Amino acid sequence: MLPLKSFLREPLVHFLAIGALIFLAFSVLDDEPETAALQEIVVTRATSDQLAANFEVTWRRAPTDQEKALLVDEFIREEVLVREAKALSLDRNDAVIRNRLRQKMAFLTDSVAGAMQPTEQELADYFEA
Repeated sequence: MLPLKSFLREPLVHFLAIGALIFLAFSVLDDEPETAALQEIVVTRATSDQLAANFEVTWRRAPTDQEKALLVDEFIREEVLVREAKALSLDRNDAVIRNRLRQKMAFLTDSVAGAMQPTEQELADYFEA
């Protein structure tokens, strides 16, 4: 019985017990979603077709089967890097990314605004108001 008492008085035992309790508490109280589903990258037929269409616009010819496989591999590699960068919060407080997002929003709003053509009645109502 004496060796058990001296064993329980050891600071290392206390340290390991507290560490185990903290680890157990974090595993029970973890509110993050399961990451297995988030780590899956699905390349649909539509994505593959879009990659092939982009290749065709650039090179003015349809990609070969080997080139299609390389396009899909590159898409997957890019998706992995983007997800990892987001997980590391590299997209936050970055002037270059903010500028690119601003440019993209300006492009989208300009193209939407340019596509809208008011009718004669809408113009007359606007000027009357």
